Amino acid sequence: MATAPVGIAPVLTPYTLGALADTCEQDHLPEQALFLRRLLPFVEDIVQKCFVPLLSQPREGSFFGRFDKLSKDFEPFRLYLNTRLFNIFVTKEDVLSFYEQVLLDLLNPLMRTAREMDMGPELISAIVRDYIKIVRALFQAAGGTTIQNDELTVEQLTKLVDWFHAATRFDYALTSVFLVLEKLIPAPAANDKSALLSACKQALFDFGQAMSRMVAHESLSRALSDLETPHIKIKVERNGIQPGATPPVGQARPELGLDPSHRQMEMSWLARHKDLADFYGGQWIVLEKDELVANDTDYEKARHIATQKGIKRPFIIFVPFKENGAFMGI
Repeated sequence: MATAPVGIAPVLTPYTLGALADTCEQDHLPEQALFLRRLLPFVEDIVQKCFVPLLSQPREGSFFGRFDKLSKDFEPFRLYLNTRLFNIFVTKEDVLSFYEQVLLDLLNPLMRTAREMDMGPELISAIVRDYIKIVRALFQAAGGTTIQNDELTVEQLTKLVDWFHAATRFDYALTSVFLVLEKLIPAPAANDKSALLSACKQALFDFGQAMSRMVAHESLSRALSDLETPHIKIKVERNGIQPGATPPVGQARPELGLDPSHRQMEMSWLARHKDLADFYGGQWIVLEKDELVANDTDYEKARHIATQKGIKRPFIIFVPFKENGAFMGI
């Protein structure tokens, strides 16, 4: 039995499971679609058991205490789901390609909900993109192979278990975010929003680091050094979450190998242009070194313009109207 798939962190909510089944039907895979639909009652029960208590009232203990307990409670159910999911597809690449398509298709409508709920859409979308980037790098590094049970040493098994724990924790965090946006678990208060997104952000880093210990490869190291998520600092503002001012690059997660001086030109450009609200109020702008390369009221459109120009990791900020407080996202 292949062991590697248990380390992947697919988000399976009732909504994403239905979307995955729809995709299978569209690609003429009726047996897989039927199997996924039959899993729906099981997934709905998991939501009630492992996710609703995270944000329900009354609550006991701290958010992170509940998060730790419930993410551990989630492990056996997630292992069962992963095993069943990967067994119904011909190869693990099949399910990952379907899953990636579904995640990206769902991202835009979910981000509209995130904006309405003040849930930090820029951070959530960056986390999803970074997760996909890490998993792509994993399969490039593995060359489509899996580790078999009879090939495992004690050291390999220990790393695999650590990887599984990290993947489960990230899966639990991102699934919780999706369930909030799908309105299937209670909407969090402002402090819990911040705590949930912080947990998701940290879990992504831990997932990537556990994977790098499991699979040492240049493609994975490169992916981890090129993540968007480390550059988005979250803060509570007006009972919601906004991307905060960017911390000095390299301080947030120095182990990811980020260059501390990488954004000095962009920050200097911002310091020189004090009248941005007069020209770009209410818009996202993209800077590359000392040049403004894109602007739009829609974050994704501004980012798309920049990436079409060959900019792999755009420096993106929101310019508020003069009467509003500023916030920034990268």
